[in-house]
Order: sequence, then structure tokens, then C-alpha cells
Amino acid sequence: MSGVRRRAGTSTRHGAPSGRRARALSSFLDSHGYPSAISEEAGADSLARLIADGPVPPSYLLSLAERCGAAFSPILEEASALSRAEAPGAAAPREHLPGGGRALGLEEAFARLFETLGEERAGQLEMARAVDRALREDAVALVEAGTGTGKSLGYLVPAALFARESGERVIVSTYTKNLQDQLYRKETPLLESVVPLVRTERLLGRENYLCTRSVVSHAASLMEGGVEPGLAYAIDAALGGDGACDTAAAGGHRSPSVSAPARCPMNACAFADRCPLVRARRRAREAEVLFVNHALLLTDYRQGGGVIGPYSRVVFDEAHHLERCVVENLSVRASREDCRRMLEPLRAALRNEEIWKLLALGLRDAAGAGTKGLKEVTANAAAAVERSYASLFRALEDLLNPSRAFRGTKLRYTDGGETFADARGELNCILSDINKLKETLKAINETSAPKDLDPFRQEAGYVSEELATLAEGLRFLSAGCGEESVFWLDWNADGSLRELCGSPLEIDRSFADYLESFMGSAVLTSATLSEEGSFAFVKERLGVGLVPGRPIETIIPSPFPYDERCLVLIVTGLGDPNEDAFASRVSAVVGSLAAELRRRAMVLFTSYRLCRAVARDLEPLRDRFTILVQGSGESRESLSGRFRRDEAALLLGVASFWEGVDFPGEELECLVIPKVPFPVPSEPVVEARSQRLSALGEDPFEKLFLPEAIMRMRQGAGRLIRRMDDRGVIVILDERLETRPYGPAILAALPSQRIAHVPAGECVEAAVRWFAEP
Repeated sequence: MSGVRRRAGTSTRHGAPSGRRARALSSFLDSHGYPSAISEEAGADSLARLIADGPVPPSYLLSLAERCGAAFSPILEEASALSRAEAPGAAAPREHLPGGGRALGLEEAFARLFETLGEERAGQLEMARAVDRALREDAVALVEAGTGTGKSLGYLVPAALFARESGERVIVSTYTKNLQDQLYRKETPLLESVVPLVRTERLLGRENYLCTRSVVSHAASLMEGGVEPGLAYAIDAALGGDGACDTAAAGGHRSPSVSAPARCPMNACAFADRCPLVRARRRAREAEVLFVNHALLLTDYRQGGGVIGPYSRVVFDEAHHLERCVVENLSVRASREDCRRMLEPLRAALRNEEIWKLLALGLRDAAGAGTKGLKEVTANAAAAVERSYASLFRALEDLLNPSRAFRGTKLRYTDGGETFADARGELNCILSDINKLKETLKAINETSAPKDLDPFRQEAGYVSEELATLAEGLRFLSAGCGEESVFWLDWNADGSLRELCGSPLEIDRSFADYLESFMGSAVLTSATLSEEGSFAFVKERLGVGLVPGRPIETIIPSPFPYDERCLVLIVTGLGDPNEDAFASRVSAVVGSLAAELRRRAMVLFTSYRLCRAVARDLEPLRDRFTILVQGSGESRESLSGRFRRDEAALLLGVASFWEGVDFPGEELECLVIPKVPFPVPSEPVVEARSQRLSALGEDPFEKLFLPEAIMRMRQGAGRLIRRMDDRGVIVILDERLETRPYGPAILAALPSQRIAHVPAGECVEAAVRWFAEP
């Protein structure tokens, strides 16, 4: 259901006929399997406006509606008229402040904000001062803002004021799309009430936008038995607002097949004036405060800034994820499915005879065999690439995993020359076949064929570029040596080879170069950025210390009374968390807690294996309370929604539930953490970093494992208390916190210091007593 469509309001211009047409359109969509979000009061003019602004040409929709005599055709007529009168997706003229000054200063802006919120937040203002200083002094700032500080507006208000005054854009980058959505939808209205006229936009990755050309093509494919199915599909897509997939309706147009392709002609496309991606990027360049994610920002940097456009001021929220994002961005991978995906545009073209007929007009004897011969040469060359790529993977499987002993694991290698020695023939074959196909595609691109072939030639050019990148990646991965990178083979659960991987071991210098070359100011912020009151770990990992000038460092504690509102129970007697029997012991405690407390509880696991084992053990208890399990095919958003609706639900979560979810009040009152979230020692990057630290005479546990575990533990524990009056209990089942020397360091980092150590048999009783207290 489209949130955008809910804007459709009452029409006053068309009266009763308007309402009838709107109802006719709603019924039409419902009857074809597209549940409509059109309200009873919606009128033709409001719907026409939505369609005129949408991603599908209204004139195209009107032509289809007229063919089937649709009663709602007048709505589409008005939409067509509106779209002809206005440039679709054009940004409104920017209103500048008189004399280039700003309407109000930082202190005054926060006085206005606090009046709106009905409370003063000293920590939020302190943070804003640090952000404002970084923006104005061309500095790097590290800001840890505890839960409840109001971190988002703590940087948005000074960013908006700076952008309004200076005319420079400020980019706000997040790790998760959830936070990006929250900033854009929830915080922006508050921001605009404090800093009027500020222009905010968000820009997502291309896969998050509909492709108008693909929507029209898919609509045509639905019309073999009549116009109406294709029309319903296209109108449903047209009502999807800005064309971002998260605002699109629940119809089939959200499938990946109609998302913007990895290689898109953008403004050269015939549908560019309707393209949601083109529009979004146009609006992004006009924004004063632009919301993006880390992956898009880093990719834009590597590509020379062609996506986002010029900028020099960035706020990185969820900055504790930056290192991981930079590593991923600089990694090289060659997966089993890459080749098939890259060649899909060619396969589609080979099925289209019209393309090859048009080629005949500009190419008489390419590849020495005429146009028909060129098609055959292209088909054969593409097939050869697919065959040789598959042969390389099969050869590596047979040579390196003949008995399929490696299953669902990552096997590191340190010498690509040795690892790939017996597969050099297959490697050379794929590289040769890629070159042959590139030469064929080059011949196609150099033809003087009609302009109607421009889209195909662009596609052929994109395929050629991707193949070149693949070949370069294979050369790098097969060389696989040196101290600056780590290489591994990723094996599927059935013992087949999933992908070849190579990642940088350290990214401090790379990120420091980015800050120096691109940034005037950079603010790195998170609720968990420091360790024992110091930013030393994050500064070292991200190379902030390599950037000239001393960074601004600010730690703002949470205003929440954690010691009064949160009890931490360290449960002893469950044994070593790495023992096989640990799962059944966890199940017993978790089951008893859920049954006795009858409050919403969440368990945060460090592995799917332990999560699945506990879920199996708890299966007999499903008749007593709802059990939700991550990894069962249901999305995090769906699980979260069901969890909030059930008063006695138990949620078993992994990975993404450690952060980025918000369950205030009674939505979450008991949080269980079975194991301290140390990095997995066998992960290739972790293993390589550990070995490097040892070689340098440093302790990998103190320098790597413990700091990351503390940061992760703080993130997980932070899921419980989300508001000033929240109350709950954190139950940690890892007795190593009591028996190992590192226990005190981890416990000291927890938000609440109201900590009790209890035997497993007394855990449930202690939790029940806590909730019984006034």
C-alpha cells in the first residue's frame, strides 16, 4: 500500500462525478489484484495530481484506458494535461535568505526547538555546538551521543543552518535505510519547523527505484489477453509517488526485474523525463541537506562524484559501521552468478530480431560474416564466456574441494599463484573469451546504425565495461598475495564454490585520503563510538589521526536514569558458551523467563546456529506464547511489527536486531544476550588482522577482539531502554563475564551499572522480583 497515495484528499472541483470516477478507479485496481489505498473521499483532481507526478507517462495510461472505455479516463486526461503544463520532477526555485544571512542563530534555533518539544535537552545543544564548530572550522569531529540525547536533530539543525547561510550542501550519511527513512520522514518536519525553507531530500541506491521503461514493458507483457491487466498494473505503479520502491504499492511492480538496472542510460533514455532515478538525482543536487547511505556515498567517491554531485561537508551517523562499509566498498568479488547477470542484456537482445535487422542498415559485413553472422558471433562469444566462467568455478571445486569437505565456510589463501596453479588453463580461457566478446561488442558500438539502436548500443557498452571489471577482478584475485589484502574462497553449504573474495586488511590510509581530498568538514557520530571514554580505537581504525589538525572530540552521556530503570543479571552456572550443551541450557532459561514474565522478550544471538537450536528446543512452548525467529524467511520489519502487536511475544534475533530497531516502553521489557559478541576468529579478515597484530608484537585480543565486542555489546544492550520512563531487565548468560579478566571491562561499558550475579536457578525469580518492585 502506497503511503504516497494517502495524500489523495477530497476533491472540490469535480464534485460528485469526481468521487464516482475515483471509486471506479479504486474498484478497477481492486478487481485486478492491486489493493487500492484510494480513500472514499478522494477526488479526481487529487488523483490526477498524483498520477501526473508519478513515474508512468499519463498519456500512455490514457491511451490504454480509452482502448477499454474506462469510466475513470477523465482522471487520466487531467493528469496528462497537468504533466504537459509542468516539467515533471522539477525542483521548486530555492528561496534565499535576505542578504545571504540566516534567519536565526544556533542558540535561538534550539530555543525554538525546545519550545516545540516541550522540554530542554542540554546534551542535544552541546552536540549541536560541536557539529556547528566542525562545519565552520573545516574540522573533523567525533561525537558520541548516548541514547535519548536527540542525536538526529543535534546534527540536523546546525547542518541546516550552515547550509542555508553558506550555500554549501551538507550530506547526512547513515548505515541503515531504516535510519535514513526515520530522518527523512520523522525528523525533517521538525527540522523545517525550526529552520524554515531548508530543502531536504534523500537519495537511495538505484535498485530502490522503479524503472519506467521496465514498468511499461512489463505492462505490455500482461496485455496478451486484453488491455485491462496491463493498465491496472501501470496505474498501480503510477500511483507510487516518487517511484521509490518503499513508497510503491503492493503490486508486482516492486519486483527487482523492474527496478532501475545496474547500468542505466539515465538522461539518454526515452523515459528520462519520467524516470524516478533521474528525478531523484536531480532533486538531490538541489538539496541543502541530503540523506544518503554510507555505501552510496563511498561508491560515489570511487566513481569521481558523478552520482551525488559536489559536496565537502558530511555527517556520518552510525559511524561505528564506517570501517566495515569502506572495507566492503574496496573489496573485490567474483561470484558464481556474476557472468550470467552481466550477460542478461545480451540474451534479451539476441531474442529480439528487430535489433539485428536495424544493425543491417549500418553494418554490412561485421566480423566477416554479415549481420546474420554478427548475431551468431555475438551469441557464440557470449555462450563461450558463460561456459568458460562456469568451467573455472568447477575446476576450483574439483582441485580445492574434491571431497566437498568445505561446506558453508570461508577458506583463506595467501598465495594466489599456488592456489590457482592447476586452474591457470581455465583462468586464461575465461580471460581470452572475455576479450573476444568485448571486441564483438566494440564492433557493434562502432556501427552507424539508426538512432533507434542507441539503447542497445548503450547496453552493449555497459556489458563490455562490466566484463572488463570482471577480468580485472579475476586477475587480482588469482594473483592473491601481499600483506595489504586478504583473500578467500567462499563455499556454499553443498560444497560448491560461491565466490572468490579479496579485501583490504586496513583502510585507515584510504579513509584518511577521502577525508583530506573530499572533505571540508566531517562529523562522525554514533551512540557507541568510544571505548572507556576514548576515541582511540575508532581514530586508529579509520585513520582520523592521519588527517591534519586535531579532531573535535565530544562524549555526551545519555540522560536516561539507567541504574534506576534497568537491572542487569549476569547468570552463572551455564558453562562454556562454546560447548554443544550450552544451547539447551539457554533454551531452558529463555523458556522460563518468557513463561513466567509474560512480557515481550528478545534474545540476541551471535550466530544463526545457536538461534536455530534454541528455536527447536522452544517449539513445544508455542501454545503458551508467540515465538518469532529471524532467519525463517520473514523480514526484520515484518518480525518487528508482529512482535509489537503481541503482548507476550518472544523474538529470537541475530545480526540486524543488535541495532537499528526501536521497541520503547512495553514493546520490549526483557533482553537476553546468551554470548558476548566477539568477532569470529576464523573470519578471513579477522584472522588476517589478528596475525598482523601478533607479528607486530601486539595482543590481538586487547587491540581487536575486546574493543569490537564492547562496541557490539553496547549496541545490543541499547535496544532495551529507549525512553526516560522505560523499565526492563537485561539477562546475560555468558558466565565468562564473571570468570575471565576481561569481564569488568565489558560490564563497565554497559549502560546500567545496577548489576547482579545470580545462579541460573535464581535468574527467573530475580527478574520477577525486579518487575514486582514499585
